[in-house]
Parts: sequence; structure tokens; C-alpha cells
Amino acid sequence: MFVDKDKIKCFATKHARRVEWLKENTQDVKIQYGLDDREWDVKGIFIVSKPLISNSIYKQNIKCISKAELCAEIIRNI
Repeated sequence: MFVDKDKIKCFATKHARRVEWLKENTQDVKIQYGLDDREWDVKGIFIVSKPLISNSIYKQNIKCISKAELCAEIIRNI
């Protein structure tokens, strides 16, 4: 999940590229999906079925939240 291997990009690398693309193309996405024109802040997060310890082991700066921890307050604090 957190380590690229040879020519295969890990989930974290792919996710980071998607987040960066969204940051650069937010206006186009808002138009495409008819979203309001307020200021949007794009942040990357993994929502996983069970808590991960590997995020700490690989010292990744990626927010990972388990489904059990998911709530509006957690999302607001990201």
C-alpha cells in the first residue's frame, strides 16, 4: 500500500497523484458536477475497513481512517 515496487506504483503514490490532479483541476470538476462556486479545499485521505499500523511503520504522511472511526467531526478536523 505504501511502497512502490519496480514499475508498479503503490496505492499511496497513485492517490497522491489523484489528489494533486484534483487540486489543479478543481474548477473543471465543479463545473462538470454542477457544484457551487465556493472555495474548495482538497485533501487526501484513505478510508479503510480496519485500522492500519503500516502508515506509522512506513512513516507516511497520509491520513488513514477506519470505517469505525469515520464521523463528521473527524472529517471536519482533517
